[in-house]
Amino acid sequence: MGLLQPFLDEFISQRSPAHLIFLSTRESKIGLEQMLQSDEFKLRFGDCDAVYHHPSISHWSFLKSGRLTCEQIFSGECPTLDEECLIHDGLLTIFHSRVGLLEAPTNSHYVKPSGKHSAYFIRTGDVLVTDSETIFVASSIARILPKGSIQHILCDTSSIAVIGYALKSLALVKGSTRGGPRIHTFQSYKGIRDLSLNDADSTLFLISASTSGDLAKLIVEQTGITPKRVTTIFYRGINPSVGRVLCDVSRGGTHHKSVPEIGSFSGHNCHLCRQGRERIWILGDQFEARAAEAGLRLVTIEDRPKWLSRFNQEAHGKKIIFCHKVIRENDAPREFFFDLSKLFTSGSTEDFPRWGSKLENFLNQGVPASLKRIVYLADGASKLLGERVAKHLKDQQYRKQKIVIISAAELRKGSADLVLNDG
Repeated sequence: MGLLQPFLDEFISQRSPAHLIFLSTRESKIGLEQMLQSDEFKLRFGDCDAVYHHPSISHWSFLKSGRLTCEQIFSGECPTLDEECLIHDGLLTIFHSRVGLLEAPTNSHYVKPSGKHSAYFIRTGDVLVTDSETIFVASSIARILPKGSIQHILCDTSSIAVIGYALKSLALVKGSTRGGPRIHTFQSYKGIRDLSLNDADSTLFLISASTSGDLAKLIVEQTGITPKRVTTIFYRGINPSVGRVLCDVSRGGTHHKSVPEIGSFSGHNCHLCRQGRERIWILGDQFEARAAEAGLRLVTIEDRPKWLSRFNQEAHGKKIIFCHKVIRENDAPREFFFDLSKLFTSGSTEDFPRWGSKLENFLNQGVPASLKRIVYLADGASKLLGERVAKHLKDQQYRKQKIVIISAAELRKGSADLVLNDG
């Protein structure tokens, strides 16, 4: 059951997909076929009665060229695969599920190995977590490998050396020397300027990620290697990168949106620095331990956020903001607390005109007409908000049917009379 559980969870979440496609390498196909032919698999997938229809089940494997071939059909008809779409979707799923794109905290930003500053950083080392996903990435790279032998694989960071070892162990790269290609790390921008190649025609460069393509361009200029021997695994730039790109995250997929443009700024003209955001240095694909640079700054009224004055005009003196307030008996006092109950009581529109206007707009746009139940959290303001929503629907649509308002604690009891089949 351990091996089948991930498939079972995905199967249930997709509500009976049309096709179940299992991928493997040629080396591991026998083990996968044994699992697909097991009685347990047939019970949970092939003969499942809790689905609308039975999906086709097929086993596909990667060839040495990175292409996919159908090994066996276990049920249904053989699906027609768009290999490019399937592999791109797989890479995007790995990238997003492993949080490949890191966003700096609001009070800091990254200084990348190139020296440019940014609020975002693509960290491929976080993506390569499991052996199966690493092998999928390596097998996908085989599709864009240059022809000819590869004696050396040079990685910009040690964190992606596992891809080189996967290419080697799966015999996806051709090398004329015994033992296959050697794998090295050149430490990104720090080491590229001192790098010289003995045989550029049998070398492969792997770049973990890039948002500009500058490293790939520098490699070609510095070493004279042909661009097709430089591969960037994850790329998000404005212009096409030099060399080949495995996964361009600016292209969305079936289940994932494209990654928005990532802004990078010169260290001499960085608006993030001017905002006083602390710098976090990136060394290769890792965070470099370096003491924060402290500076003196006098905080004045000019540093306040733009919304603060408007908020204070409505909230000041209205008993909304509290310090050291005890919410419930025997609870520790809250150092800082907002009591929003007054915002939903009668007359709140007059006391809080801006708030009332925004709430009305939200209710007009965001509350579905088919609403039948409102669940609120265990506090007075949440209950009042639920009642406000119900009143809004009744006034706007002249609804005769009563909307049920229930607390989350009551709903958690799970009694049969609380089940709704529509709405």
